[in-house]
Amino acid sequence: MTREQKVRNSWSSIRAGSKRHVGLRNVVLGFLTCTSIALMLTRFFPHAHGDDILPLVVGLVAHFLGTLSAIVGLVSASYVFATLLFAPLNSLTVKDESARTNLMLMLLFGLAISYFYGGEDSPEDVGPPPEDD
Repeated sequence: MTREQKVRNSWSSIRAGSKRHVGLRNVVLGFLTCTSIALMLTRFFPHAHGDDILPLVVGLVAHFLGTLSAIVGLVSASYVFATLLFAPLNSLTVKDESARTNLMLMLLFGLAISYFYGGEDSPEDVGPPPEDD
């Protein structure tokens, strides 16, 4: 193996490692975005239907940050809604059956939207490039 090939392989591994950090950054950003919007909806608009608005936010997060980011954000926002919006407060149990159904539908539609709007990685983005022989 020549020196140029060694440098090229090491540069490819550095780039692949940096893509992993970008993926983690996107997941954290999606988590923070969905959770903060859910907190704002429960705090400032407690009687509005925030669980109807959140799939739109999940679709935008999926489009710009990826499917996994949207799913993590959706689960965290569902947790926020279950604990802060529906009775009994500060508990994961939702007593009202229609509210429980609303929460489940939000989760299911949010999952479908995140898979629909989340883009797949192109073949160039997955791992280091093949070696030239």
